[in-house]
Amino acid sequence: MSILVKMLGRLRVEVEGREVGLPPKAMEVLACLVLAEGESVMTKDIFRTVWSGRPDNGLYTVVHQRIRELRQELGVRDSLVTEDRSYRLRRDDYDADVFQFRDLVHEGLRAAPMDAIDVLTRALALWGGPPLRDLSFATATARGLEELRAGAGQALFRSYAELNMIERAIEVGEGLLIQGVGSAELAEDLDRLRERLRSSRRTGQVLRRESAALQTSITVVVGDLFEQHDANLVVGFSDTFDTVADGVVISAQSVQGQLVDRLYGGDAPRLGREISAALRRKRISPVAEESRQAKPHGRRKRYPIGTVATLRAGNRCVFAVAYSRMTNDLLAESDLAGLGHSLDRLWDAARLDGQLRPLAIPLVGSGLARIPDATPGALLRLIVQSYVARAEQQPFSTELRIVLRQGALERIALDLIRSLTDLPEFTNGGRSDVRWS
Repeated sequence: MSILVKMLGRLRVEVEGREVGLPPKAMEVLACLVLAEGESVMTKDIFRTVWSGRPDNGLYTVVHQRIRELRQELGVRDSLVTEDRSYRLRRDDYDADVFQFRDLVHEGLRAAPMDAIDVLTRALALWGGPPLRDLSFATATARGLEELRAGAGQALFRSYAELNMIERAIEVGEGLLIQGVGSAELAEDLDRLRERLRSSRRTGQVLRRESAALQTSITVVVGDLFEQHDANLVVGFSDTFDTVADGVVISAQSVQGQLVDRLYGGDAPRLGREISAALRRKRISPVAEESRQAKPHGRRKRYPIGTVATLRAGNRCVFAVAYSRMTNDLLAESDLAGLGHSLDRLWDAARLDGQLRPLAIPLVGSGLARIPDATPGALLRLIVQSYVARAEQQPFSTELRIVLRQGALERIALDLIRSLTDLPEFTNGGRSDVRWS
C-alpha cells in the first residue's frame, strides 16, 4: 500500500494516490508519528504533543481512539504497530514530502552544478506553502525546513551562475530576496550578474570555452549568422543544393533562404551557378540525376552527403555543406551519422580554404531538415566533439562560433549547456587547459 503524507503546505494524506480525509486530531496524531521517522512514540508523549496537556487517566482512551481512526481510514492496521505504551508507524510503509524534500536538497547540495539544478528544482517544486501548518508542536521542525529551503534556493542560484545561465540565476536570486531569505552578499551578486547580462546582450555571447593548447575556442552566441562579419559561414544544404526560396522548395525563413536574400540579393540562379562552379573546381561530380518528371521542382543532380561547395562572399567563405537528402516530394531527411560525416568533410574544407578564420555555424539539424530524436543538446554535442577531434589533429580555425537564433536560447539553454559542460576538457598532455567566461 502506498501512503504519502504531505506536510509542505496544507496537511493531507494520500493512499494509492487518492486523498483521504481525516479528523483534525487524527491528522495531528499521524503527523506526530510520521515525524518520528519509524521510531516508537510513547502514548503520553503523543497526548502531550497533540493536546498540549498533562497526561491523565483518560489519555490512553483519547489517543487510542485517534489510532483506531487512522487504522480504519488509512488501512494501516499492520503498519501502525502497538508496542508497550507506545505506537510506531513503520517507516517502510509510508513516505512524506518533507523527507523527499530534505533528501533531494541534501543530494543537490553535494552535486555538481548541472546535476544540482535538476535535483534542487525537483526539491523546490515539492514546496506547497508553509510547512507543518497548524501544527504548533512542530514549529522547530518547520523552521528547519524553511532554512533548508533558503539554502536550496541559494545553491540553485549559485549553480545557475556557475554555468553562466545568468537570466535563470537572476530569476532565482530575485525570488530569494522577495521571500526575505536573501543577504547583502546575494544582493551584490545579483548586481554583478545583471551587469554581466547587460554586457552579454550587447555582444550576444552566452558561453565561451578556450584551449590555448589547441589554439582555438568554442563560443555560443545569440544573434544573426549573417552578421558574423569576422567569420567564415556554414550553411546547410540538401544533396541537390536547391536554392529557390519560394516556400515550396526552400523556406524563405530557413538559413538557405536567408543566404539567398542576404548575400545574393534574392538572386537564386546566381547562387546556383556559383555552387555549380565551386563543385566543378573541386572536381566533384553528381552521383545521380532525377528526371524532371520524378522531381518537378528544384535542382535534379544529386551529390554525395558531405559534399561541400566553398563560396566566396567578399573576404570570407561560405561553406555550403550537403548534410541531408531532398526527397522528390521536397522533404529534407537526415540522420546523426550523415551529419557527422558531413561535419568531417566541412572541417576538411575549412582547413583548405578557411585561412584559420573563425567559423560561424548555426545549430544544423534543428531546422526543417530536422533529425529524428536529436535534441538540440545532442546536435551541439556532435558538432563540438567533431570539431575538437579534428582540432586535436591539426588547427584549422581559431574559433567555432555556434550562432543561435533570437528567442531560441531559453527554450534550449539547459540542454545546450549540459552538452558543453559534459564534454571532455581540452587537454595538453593530460593537463586541463580550459577557461570559461
